[in-house]
Amino acid sequence: MGIVQWISKFPVRNAAAKLALSYNDISNDWDRSEVSFHPRLMGYRCLKNIDEYFHGESKVSTNTLNEIEDWLSKCGYQERLNVEGLSDSWLHPLEFEKRREGHCVDFSLWCWRKLCELDIKAELMLGERYRDGAYRQHGWVVFTDQGKEYLFEPLPITGQVMISELDEIKERYAPWLSISGDLKYFLLGGYVSAILSPGR
Repeated sequence: MGIVQWISKFPVRNAAAKLALSYNDISNDWDRSEVSFHPRLMGYRCLKNIDEYFHGESKVSTNTLNEIEDWLSKCGYQERLNVEGLSDSWLHPLEFEKRREGHCVDFSLWCWRKLCELDIKAELMLGERYRDGAYRQHGWVVFTDQGKEYLFEPLPITGQVMISELDEIKERYAPWLSISGDLKYFLLGGYVSAILSPGR
């Protein structure tokens, strides 16, 4: 779905688009500004209280990055039926553990929680990934380890690894919004670029 359809599908997204264009300090896709508005303003089908995604005890024990990669590699991708626009609803990580399948945000939300549980500084990223000649909506995670930033791609395309240094792969991604481990929200330049150049 392109940015024009994304915004027009729910009127509330027009407000987010207008807010995005007001941030003059964003000059490239990965520039960011902390914002106070909730992801729901951009039309994301998430819980009102984001911290609820950290509630409940996980049944999956992961103590290393490799164990997170291994568990995710055994899960299946499934785009849920589009019922009244609910195809982009976020599964709670514990529900994802039961199903072992979901769409990219479900994978990324579980991955983000697991990294935070390991006391790794991580952000849930929402935006677009360049694939098959076009930008497509996607979710992924960015984390910091020993001073270096990495991109964790829970649904890698053919030939791609799950974890890459951010600088080596960031050009394939256009982030719109991120949520930090301490639940702060950041608007990123990829959203502004998508609004200004919807046909890119």
